[in-house]
Amino acid sequence: MRAALLVCAGALVGCGDGLERRVVSYASGQPWSEVHLRAGVPGGSWRTWYESGQAKSEGEYADGRRHGAWTTWWENGQLQSQGNFVEGRPDGEWRYWFASGTPASQGTFAHGILEGEWSDFYGDGVLRSRITMHGGLQDNVARLYWPNGKLKHEWTYRSGILDGPYRDFHENGTEALVGEYVAGKQTGTWLVLAPDGAVNPEYSGVYEDGVRVKPWEPR
Repeated sequence: MRAALLVCAGALVGCGDGLERRVVSYASGQPWSEVHLRAGVPGGSWRTWYESGQAKSEGEYADGRRHGAWTTWWENGQLQSQGNFVEGRPDGEWRYWFASGTPASQGTFAHGILEGEWSDFYGDGVLRSRITMHGGLQDNVARLYWPNGKLKHEWTYRSGILDGPYRDFHENGTEALVGEYVAGKQTGTWLVLAPDGAVNPEYSGVYEDGVRVKPWEPR
């Protein structure tokens, strides 16, 4: 199998506007990348290809940093990601896809940090999770789903720390675990339940400051 080596001595071509166009190729002669340089620093369009000739990525640089719209593709031609950079950091809405073309995830960045609502998907397009980020930390209610679309987890965060109602669910939709966190520690009554709703007394109990202080007792 022929190795996909790169020819590092790429071609340099003047563009007449202070930019130089540099092309780096695979050993086969197929271009791997095309970049525009200003005084040796990337500034302008940047494109890369798979050795098959399929486009791999395309975007803009400014003063050596990615700036503006960027798009990447899978080798089969399907979109892989699409979004914007501001001074080298992802900013605004970003979307990602599986090689099949179905959505993989989408959400927003603020100066390179996850911010706002983010959604992830299974390979067949079914929603896998939906969370809210603030300053790069999970905040508010996070929901994760089974492949059949039923709710799997429902957890509450405050600035990245579990704080509030906490529930897990069996794949049939019934509750599997019910309790509450306060500042990252289990508190109050916690119930572990079987798919038929029966409470498991061995693992259920009452918690204080993250410590199980007494077993669960039926009322």
